[in-house]
Amino acid sequence: MIVMMFLFCVSSSFLPKITAKTNFNEFFFFFQSCFIKGKKLKKWIACIFLFVIIAIVIGISCAVCFGIKEYDEDDGDETYDQSKFNQKQKFNGSFQITHEPMSNETQVLLDLQEKLAGLYKSSPALGRFFSEAETLFPRNESAVVQYRLTFVFPEEQQADLKKFTLSREMVYNVFRQFLYDQDENELGKIFIEPFSLKMDPIH
Repeated sequence: MIVMMFLFCVSSSFLPKITAKTNFNEFFFFFQSCFIKGKKLKKWIACIFLFVIIAIVIGISCAVCFGIKEYDEDDGDETYDQSKFNQKQKFNGSFQITHEPMSNETQVLLDLQEKLAGLYKSSPALGRFFSEAETLFPRNESAVVQYRLTFVFPEEQQADLKKFTLSREMVYNVFRQFLYDQDENELGKIFIEPFSLKMDPIH
């Protein structure tokens, strides 16, 4: 770029002056001015190019984010309308709490039921399919709690969902991880023994 500018300057304005017996100092100053102008022009071109690249990157990022958001909204509203789910998958099992409840057993069961419902509703994989949780105390075993989980799903996806997403392994592992994350020393909370967890699908 600088070479081309220099040649243009020489061909357009300097050559006539050479024929007029221009001295060496004039020749040197003219070359220096062309060189300085070329460097400034090069900097301006680099700045403009950088701004264009930044604008393109920002534009592409915004377009991708908007596309992903729109896809997620469509996916959630249309594909996973729970009112259209007509198939059920149920699991039952039991777990043990560390201390026998000394207060109202009904309230303890309600608290545990809400805890299970909140756990599965907040699960990214299982939340859209979760329907309800039930809990009860077996006779003469007030430290052991039995539970039942119900999930609903569309018939057309029955094979894949029961094999992967709603498999016993997936549902069990979500529950087990929750139990490992408990704080045993937190006051006012019911602690569930992680190693006491049992779960089986209801066929």
